[in-house]
Amino acid sequence: MFTSRRKFGWVIVMLLLAGSLYAQNLTEQNGRYVAEISKTFAVTSGGTLSVRGISGDVKLTAWDKASVEIRETARLKVFTRAEAEEILQRLEGEISQNGNQVGIDGGDEWEWADRQLEISLPTQFTVMLRISDGDVTLRGVSGSLELRTSHGDVEVVDAGGTLDIHTSAGNLEVLNLKGRLDAKTSGGNIRIANVTEDAMLNTSGGNIRVNDVQKALSARTSGGEIEIRNAGGNVEARTSGGNISLMSCAGDAVLRTSGGDIDAETIAGNLEAKTSGGEVNGNNIAGRVDAATSGGDINFRNVRGAVRAATSAGDVEVEITLADFKQDHRIYLESSSGSIRLYLPEKM
Repeated sequence: MFTSRRKFGWVIVMLLLAGSLYAQNLTEQNGRYVAEISKTFAVTSGGTLSVRGISGDVKLTAWDKASVEIRETARLKVFTRAEAEEILQRLEGEISQNGNQVGIDGGDEWEWADRQLEISLPTQFTVMLRISDGDVTLRGVSGSLELRTSHGDVEVVDAGGTLDIHTSAGNLEVLNLKGRLDAKTSGGNIRIANVTEDAMLNTSGGNIRVNDVQKALSARTSGGEIEIRNAGGNVEARTSGGNISLMSCAGDAVLRTSGGDIDAETIAGNLEAKTSGGEVNGNNIAGRVDAATSGGDINFRNVRGAVRAATSAGDVEVEITLADFKQDHRIYLESSSGSIRLYLPEKM
């Protein structure tokens, strides 16, 4: 028999029906009730997991079993066992299965519980996750993946398919994605590495770091720096308050900042680089260069195309190494208050 004086109490229920396994446990720890729920559902590859309307951290991990296992721990904000048991039953009722679809549909329990979920699921699975508050981690899953949280970080490792991640206040990190990426945060940094398809990155208040995107890349931030290494397609990078660095681009590049320097190296296509308050530097540019700054120097080495470079307050120095003069090789250099130096090949 349970009493209010007893420090530890527990209730365990086990059900094995229609291919599902269910367990729940309620204990008292340090003056608070802690609910634990475990549910396992038999599924096949290619199913769907939907998580929405909850507040708390969620960790999703792929495994080699034909099942989805949900393990939840909730620290309850109540004072009596009766209240705790009622919330426990409501939490358990939010988890359901319909064919090859498993869902967690939260209610207003976020007011009464601090929740953490760990979910194991098959490698090939669709995931639709929308939570109001908490960090999200996903590892090893491939499919149509949508991960959204209003206040928290999102980390994705070794995933595949189409990935859409969004947070209003947190950092985004994606490592090793075989697919397309759309990442957006209103208040954090973005870091990605090893993405095989197009990537669209957008943050209103952080830095962007990119390493190895095999196709087109769009990176935009309103208040941070952009650093890109090894882009396999066209690149567009824009920031209102930081530097831009692009090292190795297999296509054309458009780089614009309102308040920082621009550095570009090893560009296989054309380059547009414009800043309102910094230097513009480039090296090993195979195509046409269009560079402009209102407050800094412009320096380019080993350019094999036409050049247009203009600054309102700085020096301009350009080295042309063009060998095929059938290509456009027009040159326009301008400085309102600085020197201009131009280095040309001997046979030009």
